[in-house]
Amino acid sequence: MLYVPAWLIPTFGAITEADRLAMFAQTGAQLPVGRIGEPEDIAQTYLYLMKQPFSTGQVIVVDGGATIV
Repeated sequence: MLYVPAWLIPTFGAITEADRLAMFAQTGAQLPVGRIGEPEDIAQTYLYLMKQPFSTGQVIVVDGGATIV
């Protein structure tokens, strides 16, 4: 099983907090869901897949709709 996350809000970085939040707001506004993903978004997908014993060999894209934009 493979999951493919896109933009996520990291917990660290080399840019200032204000610049990082501005970048995430601008990028998130362009996504169909209107925001950047949180680590919990990936965790929820992973937990869902772990409960599906019959799913094998799947690529799950968790990107807030970025692949359709």
